[in-house]
Amino acid sequence: MIKIKLNNKPYNFPTNLNEIRLGQWLQLRTANGGQIGDIAILTGLDASHIAGFKTDDDFKRCLALLQVLRNNFESDLKKAKIPDTIQLGDKTITIPKKLELEPIGAYVGVYNVIASEYNTFEANGNNFSDDKMIADILAYYLWKPYNNESAVYSDEAVDDPEYRKLILNIGYLDAATIAMFFFRKFPNL
Repeated sequence: MIKIKLNNKPYNFPTNLNEIRLGQWLQLRTANGGQIGDIAILTGLDASHIAGFKTDDDFKRCLALLQVLRNNFESDLKKAKIPDTIQLGDKTITIPKKLELEPIGAYVGVYNVIASEYNTFEANGNNFSDDKMIADILAYYLWKPYNNESAVYSDEAVDDPEYRKLILNIGYLDAATIAMFFFRKFPNL
């Protein structure tokens, strides 16, 4: 993160993909607010506040930082490795070296998420979007490690709003690298 001042107030602006939270990334992918909307999502500022900048210096600075993120996107993603640990709320979860050894509940949940999105794509001709599935995949995969080994998988439990907030707060790059493993695992759907 880089500290910047916007209208003389300090804010943090991400400079790489892992400084962007998964929830922010998903908002960026679906937002229609243009550059002002993107800046609002990344800084937490209200879009009307950004539109009211007194000079265009702050806006230009934000645009330059957005361009840095865009320029580094492909290389950041290509260099990324599955993290050793991931922070989920107040818990540090160790990511196994062999992700394919996930519990059967996680396997079935992730399989159903990917199959459902693919079937929707096939039936409706909608764009297939792996971005939409990242949060769902992580919610299933991290459920047991976050709760405990005796936790039982269920769609209702994995969809718990408080748990989902934790999932959406994971850095995008960490989230994407874990999810990509599962996308590659199910290539024949």
